Amino acid sequence: MDTRNELDQPLVGRKRGHVIKEGFMKYLVAQEFLERVALRGVQSILAVFLLEKLHFHEVVATELVHLFLIGLFITPIIGSSLSDGYTGNYTACYIFSFCELLGLVLITISAIPVASWRSSPVNHVLVPFALVMVVLGSGALKPCQVTFGGDQMMYNFQVERGKDSSLGSSRGHKNRPSHEYFSAYYMAMNLGTLFSAVVSPLLRVNGHGSYLYVFLMPACSMALCILSFWWGRKHYYYRPVRKILGTSNTQPKTIGSGNEAPDEKATLLDVESASPKASYRQDLKDTLYVLLIVSPCVFFTAMFFQTSSTWVFQARSMDGHVPWLGGLEIQPDQMPALNPVLVVFIIPLMDNVVYPFVEKFKVEFTNLKRIVLALVTASLAFVTSGLLQMVIDSNLKESNPNNLYSPQQGGITILWQIPQYFLLSLAETLMYIPVIDWAYVEAPESTKTVVQAALHVYSAVGNLITITVVAIFGTGGSKVTESFTFAALGACAAGVMTYFSSTYITKETRAAKLRAIQSR
Repeated sequence: MDTRNELDQPLVGRKRGHVIKEGFMKYLVAQEFLERVALRGVQSILAVFLLEKLHFHEVVATELVHLFLIGLFITPIIGSSLSDGYTGNYTACYIFSFCELLGLVLITISAIPVASWRSSPVNHVLVPFALVMVVLGSGALKPCQVTFGGDQMMYNFQVERGKDSSLGSSRGHKNRPSHEYFSAYYMAMNLGTLFSAVVSPLLRVNGHGSYLYVFLMPACSMALCILSFWWGRKHYYYRPVRKILGTSNTQPKTIGSGNEAPDEKATLLDVESASPKASYRQDLKDTLYVLLIVSPCVFFTAMFFQTSSTWVFQARSMDGHVPWLGGLEIQPDQMPALNPVLVVFIIPLMDNVVYPFVEKFKVEFTNLKRIVLALVTASLAFVTSGLLQMVIDSNLKESNPNNLYSPQQGGITILWQIPQYFLLSLAETLMYIPVIDWAYVEAPESTKTVVQAALHVYSAVGNLITITVVAIFGTGGSKVTESFTFAALGACAAGVMTYFSSTYITKETRAAKLRAIQSR
């Protein structure tokens, strides 16, 4: 047996640097941060702007806001179809970034503080059109961003491993750079959200009620987002376009020779198929399999987005006055801002402390297991919320025997919501980073962007579940029972996910078995 390759290996493998140090990372992380600043900057004050400054009827303003949110979850399908089938992720990122920029510029123009312009029919047509462009741009851009960044990460790791075999090729090691990338991506997303939550209200207050500067900030941020993406063009790997659920005309190359250059346009991640029809059937089967495995995640989104609705309403029946913080008055709609703050601290804590600690005990804490834990943690958050609601209801009955509503009389400080926010923020880091990572790794090459888009559609389905459950309980229903119902749904989803996690066979393992059968 030839042992020369083994003798050439160092006794101690070289430690791979963090993926954040890769040349492409700073451009993509900055792109995500700036795009999130742009989107959240508009989303956070859209309803008030439509109502107070453009004088839309409250019903019309409400409809526009909810159509805006639904569109953000649906339009990723458009982006993935164009990207995977025709243009590729790089070109698609430019197309939809400019769509979003156009929408932001138009809505900034609509906010020019001239009374005759604000009330003009042209402006009332311009605003809905601008919102459509923002929704199309931001929603369709999301799956293209995720997949393009994932391609950079996988390509750089494959080339580095080919040039230095001491890095190893185990599946566990391979999954680490993908997790590092998606953690950095999600961190940038939350930092952008946090930045907008702090700066946008300050711009509105300092602008004496003018929305021009409030919308000018997102427009400038989006322009910088495009510029950041363009600056990194020499550091990117451009994966050849593969027709959705089909094969490309590009002959794939394999990895391991160590002679591949970073600017080669060859696909390093594709596996040659026996025939186009066989590839189509297999890709379709694998895509549906991936979507089935992550389907319980819809129940997480049903719980997660209640930080902007039911949890705010719960906070309204609590006392926001905090004497030991200089008499600070916390408004109910300010509590959701706690979520990105917690996430920004939880992500590095999990990556640098918790996960390495678990790995020391040789525990295989896979992405699917993390998703299970996320569902359990989210359920605990709603159990906590339900218990808090029980205390609130009991307190209000004692202090308001005649149902005269007064939050201060309830005496329950709003800070008691912090535990449920912490649990849900922890669940968020255990859910979104692993599910994006897992879906990217396990999806077929031809449908990676489509699968990422489907995750956004799942968010829309989760919102529909929330609407349905809330409608069933109605206005007079018990909020305690409602919270426990969502906790039960999350627990059931965790049970289903546990089964999927224990029975799922990875794409790499399936491919290895297929090669073994074909080699016989």
